[in-house]
Parts: sequence; C-alpha cells; structure tokens
Amino acid sequence: FFICTVMTGWWIGFISAGVYGITDEFHQSFVPGRSADITDVLADCVGGLVGAFIYSIAVKYIRKNYVNH
Repeated sequence: FFICTVMTGWWIGFISAGVYGITDEFHQSFVPGRSADITDVLADCVGGLVGAFIYSIAVKYIRKNYVNH
C-alpha cells in the first residue's frame, strides 16, 4: 500500500509542478521584461519530484519511528 501511495505522490508532484510551471511561464510571456522559457518549466518539474521524494522519505521515517510505538 505504501509503495502505491508513494508512486502516486511522485506523479502528482510532477504533474502539479509541470502544470504550474506552464501556467506561470504563460503568464510571464505577457509581463514586460520577462520571457517564457521551457527550462523554467523543467526546473519546476524537477522541484516537484524532489519535493515528493523528500516527502516520501519523511513519511517513511515517521511511520517507522513514531507510529505504533
């Protein structure tokens, strides 16, 4: 069960960050002095994955050390 939850979390983090990155870059294309860049979207996606990974490690640690003790 935990593996399924973690894997779902990875995809949710990746897709959420990607959608946010796309909408943010779209918005920036209308701001004077700013431009849309695909590398910023990729950076947002990587950040979402890293965040999901750290979250999954924290949940695993908490469940192992603090639940049912």
